[in-house]
Amino acid sequence: MYRTALVAIVLLAFLTCQSDTKSFAEKKKANNLLGKLNGVYGFVSESTVLIKPRKEILRRSEPEWSGVWHFQNSHYSRILMKRKRDRFYNSTKLEDLGFEGFSGTYKAEGQGILLNQEYSFSPYDVGGSVYLEYQVKGDRLILTQSLFPHVEDLREGTITIVLRRLDKS
Repeated sequence: MYRTALVAIVLLAFLTCQSDTKSFAEKKKANNLLGKLNGVYGFVSESTVLIKPRKEILRRSEPEWSGVWHFQNSHYSRILMKRKRDRFYNSTKLEDLGFEGFSGTYKAEGQGILLNQEYSFSPYDVGGSVYLEYQVKGDRLILTQSLFPHVEDLREGTITIVLRRLDKS
């Protein structure tokens, strides 16, 4: 009985140490990603490829659109603006304003980052979150969002955002 209890305690201690090591490794990897992202990025392009509810490709890019993304110590802000906004003053549709703004916190998760939208130009987006897979290629940061249909948004497809690092820190 004493031997069984001793084996159980040693096994439990071993498993606890293994879980702490894994947790430490995951935290180190997440901190490494967060450190890589820290900086200021200029908007290059955004491509939306939809397969549902109908096949469609939408594209926004420089110079028609401009914007900036900031990532700093688990906080982010994102501003995107259409340079020429003809229907800004006489429209009832949000997309005619030609402006998007989001801000909040983010964390590394899996192969990407989870953006928590704590502030938004549109009140409908406050409290939402967006998961983006990322790739760093030279001075480019490529963010990809997979769209899955749900009650509020029936779209299925991907959104790919290309950003260019502006600061050289």
